[in-house]
Parts: sequence; C-alpha cells; structure tokens
Amino acid sequence: MQKKQKVDLVVAVLLVIVGMILTLFPNFKIVDLEMILFSVMMTYATLNLIRFVLTKDSKDYEGLFTSILSYGIGVCGLLFDLFNGKVETVAIILGWIMIMSMIKFKKCDYYHDRHNKMWIIKIINLITFIFAGFVTCVNLYFTRDVQIIILGFFFFIHGILEMVDPLTYYLMENK
Repeated sequence: MQKKQKVDLVVAVLLVIVGMILTLFPNFKIVDLEMILFSVMMTYATLNLIRFVLTKDSKDYEGLFTSILSYGIGVCGLLFDLFNGKVETVAIILGWIMIMSMIKFKKCDYYHDRHNKMWIIKIINLITFIFAGFVTCVNLYFTRDVQIIILGFFFFIHGILEMVDPLTYYLMENK
C-alpha cells in the first residue's frame, strides 16, 4: 500500500471514530450543538490539512480545499453564531455539503480526464455523499440530542465512503 493510500485510510478511520463518538455524546448529556459542530469542523479540517501535508507529493489538493472550507465554516459559525437555530444549522451544513461536493466532483473530473476507471467509484461515492448529506439535513429538525446523533451518523457514513478509495487502490495493486 502506498503512502497516500495509508494516510487516506488512517484519516477515514479517524473520521469514522469521530462519527461514532458523536453518536455517544447525547448519552453523556453533551448537547451543545454549536461547540460540537465547531469542534467537528476543526477536527475534520485539521485531519484534511494533515492529509494534504503528508501527501502533497501526489499533487492532490482535495485535502487542502476541504480543510480551508471546513476551517472557514467552523470559525464563521462560531464567530457569527450561525449554528444557533435549526434552520441556520441546516443551511450551513447543506452549504458545506454542496461545496464539498464540488471539491469531490473536481477530483472525479481529474480521474476521468486521465482515463482512470477510479472516476466511476468516485462518482458513486459523490452521489452517496450528496444523498447522505440531504438526508442528514432533512432530519436535523428534531431535538438537540437527535441532531447530534444524526450528525454522528453522517460523519460515520462519510468516513466509510472515504475508506473506499484507498481500499480499492490496495485491491487493484494486489490483483
């Protein structure tokens, strides 16, 4: 397994762990959605920045763009109190998902332009990511504890989707 695939796999596993931890927060009466979303966005941004720094030789800028977006959403959400209401939270997360989709689509286009069959897997991942994001946003109109559990499931699903790429590369190498 190449260094990039190892780093991508570790980041994906950490994202799954973040999702699992989020689903446990309501059991411990941790339901401050503003701080949780800020913390998750900062953690996600930091993980992607580390991924970009460790794999910058591969000229893959998805991690950089994702970290800039997530840092921006996290800081703006905290400074301007954007995670306060249900509608605002849904709008912010939906906007984040749409911009993330554009970043992911750019990578799909990169693979398609180079006639790499991975673009098909990337497109399927992208469609699943968008669908999971929309379902998450639709279900964010419940109480705080349910919102946090739903966000945990979203990041859990997102982590699993991120695992597909390095595992596919690994299986293709060992063919």
